[in-house]
Amino acid sequence: MIKPVTQIVANKASTSLSENLRIGREVLSEFKTDYPKLKSCRLLLAKMLSIRDWDKFDDLMPPFVEQLASYNNGLKVVRARLEELPKNNFSEYCDSYEKIVREEGYANCREMAFIVGNRLTKRAIDTQNISMRLWRNKEEYADHAFSVIGIKKGAIVEDYQTWGDEAVVVDAWYCRGFAKAAIEALKKYAKLFEMKQEDNLYFIPRNYNE
Repeated sequence: MIKPVTQIVANKASTSLSENLRIGREVLSEFKTDYPKLKSCRLLLAKMLSIRDWDKFDDLMPPFVEQLASYNNGLKVVRARLEELPKNNFSEYCDSYEKIVREEGYANCREMAFIVGNRLTKRAIDTQNISMRLWRNKEEYADHAFSVIGIKKGAIVEDYQTWGDEAVVVDAWYCRGFAKAAIEALKKYAKLFEMKQEDNLYFIPRNYNE
């Protein structure tokens, strides 16, 4: 079972919910312009799992599986190249990171969150990248990565109920990108992952160089 170390926000939150939403949507718009056709094996898998017309499922499955394998291989190449990047100069590392993702054209939520989180940070916005882990019956069944801005000072990052009313989730992966008040975003995730009352939900702070 995950036992995260508590992290408390030390900096002051951004100005307001409306301003945080504006900033988040602006950065997402830039991201979509720079990465218009990113391929994500996680998005493709989610699409596969959303098929409800079981009469067509057998016909649709073979091309889906073939495409999913191709996407997975593409992502492996991206992550192998990222692993080789030197990390002694973080600015250069971020530039090279984006270049690799752009060249290869593959990314999952982790890569998208890194890029979006770094772009938010470059705007001098206090940003926290989050790895959300979902557990059921003592086993992890899903995980997701995204950025959060506007978390109030003194909040415990692992406890979303302390983030405050101005906190905004900025997610470049789900629904091809959204910026929403944190509580509304978590409702979307609950629906996406078909969460149950007995599930355990963990929010793990991630550093940008992880």
